[in-house]
Amino acid sequence: MLKGYKDSLEKAIPGNWKIGILSDVSEIKFSNVDKITSLDETPVLLCNYLDVYNNECIDDRIKFMPATAIEREIEKFKLKKGDVIITKDSETPDDIAKPAIIVQDLTDVLCGYHLALIRPDSQKVDSVFLGKMLSSKMINHQFERLAQGLTRFGLDVSSIEKALIIVPPLPEQRKIAEILSTVDEAIEETDAIIEETQQLKKGLMQKLFTEGIEHTQFKETKIGRIPEEWEVTRIGGVTDIHGGSTPLTTEENYWDDGDILWATPTDITSLSSKYISNTSRKITQKAVDETSLRLCEPGTILMTSRATIGYPAITEKPITTNQGFINIHCKKVIETLFLYYWIIQNRRILERFAQGSTFVELSKKDFRRLFIALPPLTEQHKITEILSEVDAKIETEQAFKEELEKLKKGLMQVLLTGEVRVKV
Repeated sequence: MLKGYKDSLEKAIPGNWKIGILSDVSEIKFSNVDKITSLDETPVLLCNYLDVYNNECIDDRIKFMPATAIEREIEKFKLKKGDVIITKDSETPDDIAKPAIIVQDLTDVLCGYHLALIRPDSQKVDSVFLGKMLSSKMINHQFERLAQGLTRFGLDVSSIEKALIIVPPLPEQRKIAEILSTVDEAIEETDAIIEETQQLKKGLMQKLFTEGIEHTQFKETKIGRIPEEWEVTRIGGVTDIHGGSTPLTTEENYWDDGDILWATPTDITSLSSKYISNTSRKITQKAVDETSLRLCEPGTILMTSRATIGYPAITEKPITTNQGFINIHCKKVIETLFLYYWIIQNRRILERFAQGSTFVELSKKDFRRLFIALPPLTEQHKITEILSEVDAKIETEQAFKEELEKLKKGLMQVLLTGEVRVKV
């Protein structure tokens, strides 16, 4: 038990709330069910580390891993509605003890290795409330400090059993759980809308880049069947392409107090960020003047060309890049947004052209030589309008989800500490 921590918790909560240890309100078991399949054991499904780490609630929508177990293990670690599982190992102390709540009985699903199974006493603690409590920073901070290890950190049974938890009266627990679950449901519904819209976008891109808009006449070309009015051309013929470089890192005058954006692939980690207006590192004008760096004007497409290939972003400000990009300026015959969406649609093709032994890279030469089916500018514009409208829908839903997550975080802070009381 962390010295002084109980006293600080007691001072922070209402007078009729209690401080207890986790083993007072639940049974805790470490799973030893591994992923090895044996012919003399019973087939089961395993709820594994990532299933718990990536989900706050566990139900039958998760694709569990097939495995086998002996009858004693099945009896001991079979998951039941109301169980709470936490990760007992992690690479960093602040990422340990992630909880997930079992929200339905799961036939033949066992708690897997590297996890702790917590079975709450329903007469003392509500399982949803307990799951939320264990995910709060106030409680998880204990596990962070108790985790032991050098390269990988873990919790022993005693650390989990003796973890201090806050226990309001049971009716108040249930009401708090109900409120937080309502927000969770709204987040889940928003996630479903985002996923559905992303799938719509994927289907639209496949259709629009091969069939266009309302065409009846098609022709066969070297890259496949395309609308009669479209042309096939090499990307190098409709764009100007250049690369980037890294100024000498030991030259302080190239980096200190720099205000010119300098992008690396780590600045573009998602296909959902269409524009780039900031970078984690910046360089000085001296670095631009004395090296081969070329400033990309606003409206340039930066496309990652190493490791993760084909992640594009459109510059909103003047920017330089390192050598991990192909930087593309579109000529008048091709819209920047049209090529941006084309890159996303054809990422797998771009990856196939990458070469290298130490690391794979798509060269500027190979990118220039790629063929693209090019509609007239008016149709390019219509295609980008359609896809931009879908993107706007996704962005709206993602912003709404972020607001819900902020609301949830705030509610957890005030409800789980009793700062705001609920009516029961």
